[in-house]
Amino acid sequence: MGSDIEKQLEQDRIDYGNELAGREVGRIHRFISSDNPNSPSGQEKQRRKQEYTDMLAYLLANDPLYAKLYFEVEDNLNQAQDAVDAARAEITSQLALSNAHIQDMEENATRLNDGTRVFLDKNAQIYTQSGQRLAPEHMQGIEIDHDAPSWEAYTAEREKAALCSQQLVELDVYQRDTLNVVRARLNDDENPPLMDELKDLQQALQDKMPPSVKLKMETGLVEHGFSNEISNGVFNDITPEQNSDINSTKPNFSPLTL
Repeated sequence: MGSDIEKQLEQDRIDYGNELAGREVGRIHRFISSDNPNSPSGQEKQRRKQEYTDMLAYLLANDPLYAKLYFEVEDNLNQAQDAVDAARAEITSQLALSNAHIQDMEENATRLNDGTRVFLDKNAQIYTQSGQRLAPEHMQGIEIDHDAPSWEAYTAEREKAALCSQQLVELDVYQRDTLNVVRARLNDDENPPLMDELKDLQQALQDKMPPSVKLKMETGLVEHGFSNEISNGVFNDITPEQNSDINSTKPNFSPLTL
């Protein structure tokens, strides 16, 4: 009996020593949690985590080509965000104006006896606001006010409002699926994007940009246009050895899908 107790105590001492040293022995830790920051294994995990967290700062401080591209992508992201904000404000204002015009036209439209609003087109055809063309017999006893808004003006304003609504949807999608994603990747200290992904992010900012945002960029609302240095080959002079050195400085990560 005493021998069994002594064997158990000796095994406990061995297990405790292994856990204290951070050695894995294929059994669940019984004395020191592997997550305990004061244990050697916990301290090692903390050291690795700190090194992983500082990887972005390390790359920016030690690789000029990486830093140049990173800050260009960041600058282009900020420019795109400014253009999106400006486009959204302008389109929202235009939509409100169009909706007000539509409401005004409907209030001043000719009405049938049942209250249905109708509009006269340039060919003297009569349409309801839903787009149904009326036969002449439906107009018996109804006098058309020729100063009332025309069908062409009414439909043009509705198309303008629909376009504004669609543009706002495009801005929301670009914001959510591109700008927010790119910003999250640039701000990911633990898993920063490497050179190839930075180039992909740069390209995504431009390729997925809605026409309304491109217009803002092209008309000079944004102070500086996107950098074309990547497409012009400034970064094509990175040697395979340089690229290998960059990629070897951090663990692998799942590539971004935009």
